[in-house]
Amino acid sequence: MDARSPAPRDAVVARHADLIESALDAIRTRRAWSPFKDSPSTKIHGPDKPVAGKAAFEAQLGQRFALDLPGVTEWVGAEVSPYTQQPLGVTYPVSTPEALIAAAQAAMPDWAAVSPDLRAALCVEMAVRLYDVNFEMAHGVMHVAGQSYTQAFSGSGPNALDRGIEALAYAVKAMRDVAPNGRYERDFAGERVVLDKTYSIVPRGVGLVICCASFPTWNAYPAMFASLATGNPVIVKPHPIARAAHGHRGARMPPGAGGPRL
Repeated sequence: MDARSPAPRDAVVARHADLIESALDAIRTRRAWSPFKDSPSTKIHGPDKPVAGKAAFEAQLGQRFALDLPGVTEWVGAEVSPYTQQPLGVTYPVSTPEALIAAAQAAMPDWAAVSPDLRAALCVEMAVRLYDVNFEMAHGVMHVAGQSYTQAFSGSGPNALDRGIEALAYAVKAMRDVAPNGRYERDFAGERVVLDKTYSIVPRGVGLVICCASFPTWNAYPAMFASLATGNPVIVKPHPIARAAHGHRGARMPPGAGGPRL
């Protein structure tokens, strides 16, 4: 998608409008709701996706996990699968904190200038794309965090994304509760004062998400989506033994939206 073109922007907002409204209804009513299926059953996904997901994971073994990051100083990676007892051989770039912070700060003005509706829709787009490659993610979580196949697929996939969508919904609600404009009228010693005010949603700053080893996605998605939706860039620091479970290619953020990883 060309983010500079109004038509694709409108299209992505429209594409995810119903999901966002359903999420807002869920946090209001506290009903059980999820836009994702948390079973890996082939009756739901068909026979091809599980095979393709496993193959995609295996294709990453023994390779550099290429990420376009600033300030890269070295490549690291010493993950060993608890299932096969074999090294995964995947290495990841390490960047200096100063370079990552500078990149996040540089991205912040453009991302903050994006409308709240578009930011929220782009976050949903990320979630949908992550769900689409969840079989690959499940194998990454299995062989890094040690979760079972079913747990890795559901708990670190759809269930974790549910928590991210929930946080996103609360962020959207908070932003919508801010009136875009208002009129202030009051008498001061017999003189009528009228002020027409305009209110702007302003981000707080760079977000830092520090992930745990056992459930990196469950812990990370809520903070990431809430921060991104409200206009804040994010730096993600994966746990040293859980890089593969978080450094997924399908999770790359759009330019200016996502933060680099530390």
